[in-house]
Amino acid sequence: MEATKEIKLVNQKELKNIFFEIKWPTVIQTASIYVFGVIGVIGLLTGHWKFLTFLWALLIFIVCGFSMNIGSHRLLGHRSFKTNRVLKLILIFGHTLSGQWSIINWVRSHRAHHKYTDTAKDPTNIKKGFWFSHIYWMFWYSPAVEKAILSIDVSDLKADKDLMFQYDYFLLIHFFSVAIFPVIVPVFLWNEALWIACLANFTRLLANLTQLSVFNSVMHSHGPKPYDEKTSAVDNIFAIIFTFGEGFHNFHHTFPSDYKCAEFGDLKHFNLSACIIDWWYRRGWVTDRNEATKSMIAQTKIKSGDGTHWFESENILSNPQWGHKDEQKIEEFFKDFEF
Repeated sequence: MEATKEIKLVNQKELKNIFFEIKWPTVIQTASIYVFGVIGVIGLLTGHWKFLTFLWALLIFIVCGFSMNIGSHRLLGHRSFKTNRVLKLILIFGHTLSGQWSIINWVRSHRAHHKYTDTAKDPTNIKKGFWFSHIYWMFWYSPAVEKAILSIDVSDLKADKDLMFQYDYFLLIHFFSVAIFPVIVPVFLWNEALWIACLANFTRLLANLTQLSVFNSVMHSHGPKPYDEKTSAVDNIFAIIFTFGEGFHNFHHTFPSDYKCAEFGDLKHFNLSACIIDWWYRRGWVTDRNEATKSMIAQTKIKSGDGTHWFESENILSNPQWGHKDEQKIEEFFKDFEF
């Protein structure tokens, strides 16, 4: 009887600890996005949205997606290229529209993910399960993870006055960018109903949140590992399309400072973000693009890839099914390269 009472007390203590480990504001905010976002989708499918409202929500979704990919991730997260201030400010605004944390906090968490990938200190550790990496990781407070995140150096970001302005006034900027601006435009410019404008905003927030969640779940679970078979990061065709070219995740974790986040940065491989960076580069708005060399990539594929790749070489592209285990064809391939 006393043992049963003791077990109940222990269970109550565990439940109490779990309660305080949950980040309830984040849970409530995310649940609201999912619930009202789905209601918004129903409204769209039943014809309640005006066509201009649909185009507006789609435009913000695209702007946020590219701003996160190019600005928050490649430019500020990995310093893979440099840009002028005007373009940087546009990317900062696009990030703010997405409903994410401040750029400094977002980058700090992302750098921790790269430094501690697949370990207990990884904020989005895929070893804890697909849905943990997809969404649940945001809800739990882990002292070990929080300590790891806070240990990440973001002094380069704090030295940027524009990023510090967003950081210092984040709640005010966040509220205007996420809750006010996307709603008042359709209401005042084409007389959309306020409740429809609000639901449309929740729907595009859900789309942006899902796009970012795919990074942590799908890109670490389903797909080949052409460059490093030891990491959980994979290349995934669905993710490549849905995230405008960010789905070459195995490459990215192998060469995180490459501005393309992929071996190939062209339209053929649907790397739209890299194409935009290249377009800006040709106009002088972007400089100092970091890029892994062909020889570096080729050696890495053979040394640590899982054999699912094919090489950019005519004699090998004619039969792209072979992997790095075929020593004779490896030797033939290396004749085409100078190291």
